[in-house]
Amino acid sequence: MIKRTMAIIVVSILSLLATFPVYAQSSTYVTLPIFPSIEAAMEASAEGVLGGPRARAGSNVLGGFLIRDGNSERVQVYLSWSGTKLISAWRFNSATIDNGSLLRPTVFGTLGQTIRNITASTKGSVHFGNVNIPVSETHGRIRFSNLQGYSMLNARWENALITGITARIN
Repeated sequence: MIKRTMAIIVVSILSLLATFPVYAQSSTYVTLPIFPSIEAAMEASAEGVLGGPRARAGSNVLGGFLIRDGNSERVQVYLSWSGTKLISAWRFNSATIDNGSLLRPTVFGTLGQTIRNITASTKGSVHFGNVNIPVSETHGRIRFSNLQGYSMLNARWENALITGITARIN
């Protein structure tokens, strides 16, 4: 009888936990490859090379790109998406770009609150800003705080999360 009562209590608790989801506002971390050009980034994306730094946002797949400007330290920060949702803008509270180290991250730059209005599309890319990353660096990571896309169909801002793995610079 005690086992049956305990089983009922455990099942009740588990069903309550499943019924009431918990939402937490957190930053999103992505380690991104640094490409020599937007063409190289798009080609790698089309070939599936960037399988790691992608995630779903509703019914859209997101990816990030860091594009080096020639042989300089100047690197452009991009977000790309593809899917079924018609997106007309992207926004975030802040974005921090670092070297991806878990123990001693070196911050290369921070982008403040940004909103980018774009031509509504189910796929595309948007340039968020530039940071300086030493030419000797082989990896980059971006941390978005409150990344959201504006869905034309739903007429509202929707949360977008990206997670990723370490990627080498091409």
